Amino acid sequence: MNTLHEQQRSFAKFILADDDERADVAIPGLKHTPSNRFQDVQRMQIYRNNFAISLREALAGVYPVIKKLVGEAFFQQVAREYVQRYPSRTGNLHDFGDELARFLAAYPGLEDLPYLPDVARLEWAHHQVFHTVEGEVLNLASIAVLNEEQMAGLRFLLSPSCAYLASDYPVLRIWQVNQDGQEDVDVSLDEGGVQYVVLRHAAQIEFHPLDAGTFALIDGLAQNKLFSEACEDALAADANCEIAATLQFLVEQKIVSGFSL
Repeated sequence: MNTLHEQQRSFAKFILADDDERADVAIPGLKHTPSNRFQDVQRMQIYRNNFAISLREALAGVYPVIKKLVGEAFFQQVAREYVQRYPSRTGNLHDFGDELARFLAAYPGLEDLPYLPDVARLEWAHHQVFHTVEGEVLNLASIAVLNEEQMAGLRFLLSPSCAYLASDYPVLRIWQVNQDGQEDVDVSLDEGGVQYVVLRHAAQIEFHPLDAGTFALIDGLAQNKLFSEACEDALAADANCEIAATLQFLVEQKIVSGFSL
């Protein structure tokens, strides 16, 4: 007699298997009542279809702009293949969909939409930040009392309620003009790229374009570099970067939420 664990594994394997693999999967025995009108394989198929549909709907909820840009029919085709390749691996649907940008980058038929993966990264960042607890404001007074030796080992910690990204395309404009209620507007790719941070303030998600120095400073902090090293990166990217003002911006916007020595 199969153990519960073996039955669960067979059930999951049947639900996640593609059409070619499913025929070789042993179906776990299901309970029957006199009212049952379907065979075991039919009952399993109903569950499998509902599972796939729920994941496709979840994907559409995270990526409404991608869906709008490629159209309903194409998006459903992409979603079906994505669900097959990257099924949900946790019990939290908020974790599902993180690989779509990479999936789109290699998807055939999208060669004329090179900005699409970066739009997907923006939408995933929006999704992640929205479902993250907002960070606390860092008290700079706690840093002012550090001595010179301590300052030499200072590292700032980025808040989980923000995400920073860069693109060679005007993805912020593309995202903005494709929101519900916006008039159809053509966006020229000649507008150029953008570096930006996605923030959560209360229930509001905000996008802030970043200059080269600020972006380099955030990137350095994200790599767990010393603050002094991140400042060097910022000045290398923009010799006119005002470090004090930039740090104040990071604190006020809750981009940094703590520090270590």
